[in-house]
Amino acid sequence: MTPLASRLTDTLAGIVGWEHVRQEYVDRSGRPGATCAVIRAVPDVVVFPASAAEVAEVLCAAHDHGVAVMPSMVGPAEPAAISVSVGGIVLGLDRLNQILEVNAVERFARIQPGVSMGQLTAATAGSGLRPPFGSDHTTIHRYDEWPVLAMEVVLPTGEIVRTDDDGGHRHRLPEPVSPAGPLAVITEVTLALEYARTAGAEPDGESAEVGIAHFPTVASACQAMRTVLSGGTMPARLEFVDQARLAAAAAAGLLGVRGDAAAMLVFGGAGILPEDIRLIGESCARSGALDVTVPANPAWVESVLTASTLAGSPILADRGA
Repeated sequence: MTPLASRLTDTLAGIVGWEHVRQEYVDRSGRPGATCAVIRAVPDVVVFPASAAEVAEVLCAAHDHGVAVMPSMVGPAEPAAISVSVGGIVLGLDRLNQILEVNAVERFARIQPGVSMGQLTAATAGSGLRPPFGSDHTTIHRYDEWPVLAMEVVLPTGEIVRTDDDGGHRHRLPEPVSPAGPLAVITEVTLALEYARTAGAEPDGESAEVGIAHFPTVASACQAMRTVLSGGTMPARLEFVDQARLAAAAAAGLLGVRGDAAAMLVFGGAGILPEDIRLIGESCARSGALDVTVPANPAWVESVLTASTLAGSPILADRGA
């Protein structure tokens, strides 16, 4: 190694400890969980930080020395796979393996990138929840395929950034990685959870329950939507029907449409429990709904939503299930 690289290695060891620094990494034998490797160029050094603060210090040191950094994650049942083109530092994230929080009310989990699907499944089972895509024992590294609500990331300059600092509001986020390479190191992820289901218990789209609520103003309907989206119960379906569509449904001969309603919300869908549909209906009532129907007749709801093509269709009068 060059003198500069040697000094940098000493700095890195001072951050994570010598026991978490690998200088000889041709066969990757020191990598936790590794079973194979794909390396085009042997990295100068591999370090294993245990916190976002240590990741930040490592990135600061690399930034100051102009040395490239490549984050890496190896799961307990997943082979190692790093493609390094110019040596530099490989940042092993294996020690970031804690489940920080499971919130059963708002249905989310805060985890570090080293947590496996199996670990998260076991941690959420007691709450009647599960990760959104099964329970295989690989680490959660394809964040673009997950319902990610928030992240903690470390920028190349060492700055630690959270995406949910605005009062804790969480929304689905894209993965902060571009085709050109990583723009930040992910050190914490907040994932949406779903209700655990037994085999055959998942309702199909046609039999899934829905509810409806009519509102006197668009503002009250929007307020109801905001309340639902910010609450712990997230429906698979939440649709806004404006006055023009309601009028079209009435003009097409569909009975049961309220002429005094400025808007209607449709909520529910596959995968949501009947109790949750009832709770959403109660939330709509508190937001000023003219009426709430839970459950509603799915055929009637679909007729409203396709009112522009209802000419000559049978008249449906029953809004209830």
